[in-house]
Amino acid sequence: MSANGIKILEQMQLSDDAKKVLLYGCAALGAYKLAQATSDVMYGTWKHFVRPRKNLRTRYSLPNQEPWVVVSGGASGLGLAYATELAQEGFRILIVDKNARALEAACTSLKSAGCKECLTIHYDFDEVSTIEGHDDLIAALDEALQGKDVAILINNVAEFQSQALADASWEYVLRATNVNAHSYAAMLRYFVPKMLQRLEIFGKKGAIMTIGTCAAEPQNPRFQFSIYGASKAYGHIMSSSMQEMHGDKLDVMTVIPRQCSTDMNTAGFMFTVSPKTHAKAVIDQLGHESVTYGPFTHCLEYNMRFKYQLLGIFDSYVQFCNRSRNIKLIKDYEKFGNKKTAARTAG
Repeated sequence: MSANGIKILEQMQLSDDAKKVLLYGCAALGAYKLAQATSDVMYGTWKHFVRPRKNLRTRYSLPNQEPWVVVSGGASGLGLAYATELAQEGFRILIVDKNARALEAACTSLKSAGCKECLTIHYDFDEVSTIEGHDDLIAALDEALQGKDVAILINNVAEFQSQALADASWEYVLRATNVNAHSYAAMLRYFVPKMLQRLEIFGKKGAIMTIGTCAAEPQNPRFQFSIYGASKAYGHIMSSSMQEMHGDKLDVMTVIPRQCSTDMNTAGFMFTVSPKTHAKAVIDQLGHESVTYGPFTHCLEYNMRFKYQLLGIFDSYVQFCNRSRNIKLIKDYEKFGNKKTAARTAG
C-alpha cells in the first residue's frame, strides 16, 4: 500500500485489528486482480497464438454428404471473408445478398480460392418487413437448399446508418431495423429447428455465427451512430439467447467485429484490420468460443480501453484520435447518398 494510504489508515479511528483486516483485504483484492490479469494474458496467448483450429469439416459434416454454409450479406466485406475461410476448409457456400453484381463476383472469388460449389440468392433483407417478403425469402431458401445439408449459418447482413436519429427519416430507421435486426430472426427461425433436428437424427452439431458490432455494446462510444448500434444490438441479444437455449446442442458464437476495413467502413479508425485478418481469427475460434472480438489486436484494444483501463485515459485518447475519422465516415456516406440520388434521377 502507498504511504498516503497508510497515513489515511492511521488517521482513521480504527482498532489495530480492524486496520489489519482492512490491509489484508486490500492485499487480497490486489492479489486477485493480479491473478485475473495473469490468467487473461495466459489464456489470450493460448487462444491467439497456440491453440489449433478445429477440424471444422469433421466437426460439422454428415457422412457421405457435402456440408454447406449459408452467409447472409456475404457478397463482400466480412461476409465474403468468412465464406472464403470456410470454402478453404472444404465447405460449399450459399450467399444471400441484395447486390446481384457483387454476388457474381463473390462466387468467382470463392471458386478461385478453392470453393467447389457456390450458389446465390438475390434478396434484399429489407423485404422481411412484410409477410409476403418474408415468405419470398423462405421459398428461395427452400428451393436453393433442397437436398443439401446446411452445417453452418452465418448471420452477417448489415447496413451502416451514418445519420443521427433526429435527422433520419422514419423509412431510414425502419430499413435499419429490418436489415440489421429482423433479418437475423428470420434466418434463425428457418435454420435453428432444422439444425436441432439434424442433431437429433444424425448426432452432429451445427454452428450459428451472429455477426454484431462493437457499436452495439453499451460501453463502446458510438459518436452519432445510434441507429446502427441499437439495431445491431438486437443480434447480440438474439445470439446470447440462442446460446442460453441451445448452446449444448449447437455451436453458437457471437462475433463482435471492431474496426475492419470494408466498403461499409471507410473511416480508417485506429486498430483497423483487414477482413481477411478478422475472418481468419474468428474461424480459428469457431467451436472454441461463444463470444469473440476476433484477432489479437482487437482483443488487446478492448481490454486496454474497457477492462484494464486507468481512469479512462486510453479510451479518451482513442476517441480523440477517431473523431476526425468519424466525421470522414459521415462525409463518405453523404457522398454515397448523393451519388445514389443522382443515379435514380438520371434513370
